[in-house]
Amino acid sequence: MRKGALLLVFAAAALGAALAGHSSFRHLQLSRHGAAEQSYCSLSEKIDCDVVNASSYSEFLGVPIAWWGLLFYLLVGAAAGYGWARGEAARPALAAAWLASLGSLGYCAFLAWVAVHILGVLCLECLGMYAVSVTSALALPFGMGLRPRELPDFIADYARASLGRPSPLDFDPRPLRQALIAGAVFLAGWGVMEGIQGFAGPRKRGGSVAQRVAAFYAGPAADIAIDPAWPVWGNPEARIVLVEFSDFQCVFCRQAAFRLKPFLQEFKGDIRYHFANYPMDRACNPALQRSLHPQACFAAKAGICAARKGAFWDFHDELFREQGRLSMGWILSRSEARGWDRKDFLACIEAPETAARLRADIKLGYGLRIPGTPTVFLNGRELLQWSDAAFVRRVVRMEIGKNAGGHSDRRAP
Repeated sequence: MRKGALLLVFAAAALGAALAGHSSFRHLQLSRHGAAEQSYCSLSEKIDCDVVNASSYSEFLGVPIAWWGLLFYLLVGAAAGYGWARGEAARPALAAAWLASLGSLGYCAFLAWVAVHILGVLCLECLGMYAVSVTSALALPFGMGLRPRELPDFIADYARASLGRPSPLDFDPRPLRQALIAGAVFLAGWGVMEGIQGFAGPRKRGGSVAQRVAAFYAGPAADIAIDPAWPVWGNPEARIVLVEFSDFQCVFCRQAAFRLKPFLQEFKGDIRYHFANYPMDRACNPALQRSLHPQACFAAKAGICAARKGAFWDFHDELFREQGRLSMGWILSRSEARGWDRKDFLACIEAPETAARLRADIKLGYGLRIPGTPTVFLNGRELLQWSDAAFVRRVVRMEIGKNAGGHSDRRAP
């Protein structure tokens, strides 16, 4: 045994477990609260761990795949530590860990392909875990004293010995024992995560996903006239249309702002997401009996002006992320921080055409009898449970199936 190589595997597995643990925790945060607080590796539109962690590809058997990765790294690290302490007696565990590491490389390649080609992002945390898997796959055979040219024969001999056939392998691989140990760890880990998700995961109401989808389709579909001036996220030509009526000072709108886009990232080529204003402020919304959000009208007009500068969604995120600081002065200071002329931006906010744009949004929302904000429509039907990722994705997939004759390019622009 080469103890230095085994120590490297142990250290790599510890790093992988730490990364996977953080990723699992982040997955729970995103499920519960959305992406209002960005993670340390969400650096730009193209380098974003949160997009990966919020996608449907981030779960397997109802728990985060990062959690399965954590359990895998614990097993690999335990095998390396056992080999360092027990030497030749640990060969069955080390061989099983190595073969599992080889298998994990294929899954890592699949996940990397999903991130780049479907979600359109790079995940630095994921890349770290992939590097750990590669390190384990390369260092474990060296730790067992195997040379590269001996590896094909070793695999063949291991397979024969595992099937009870004559083999020159110098140890009993005991595959059933290794499988039972791994199975027990994964089963216990799955139970622990199920318990954590039941306690800390998002609260789901209204029956099963299938029941909620049926209720969604039982509702009427409104004919919503899409304003070409509305900001759009996704594919502007897509047949699946999501319209959100929102208020920058509304707490629940903040939740929607940081949930919907991460939930929908994998469908970015199939959906167009429009933002419409419905500020709960009598200063611009005569449908209200009283003002609830005194900064909402000014913020809505600022969003309209940001859209004219081609920076709506980034400005949208900033306003919602700093919602507690909304005021005329703060919004204007943020426009200056972006390099926009303060006087010009204020002139845009106060311009009659900006007020007219806002009145058109409010008039449409009132005509649709929206009960409050946020109100979200998907192809004309109100999406009441917009906070439930599984429900939203199921409905979107069904709409994609119904519109299969239309746009089918799944690439994220």
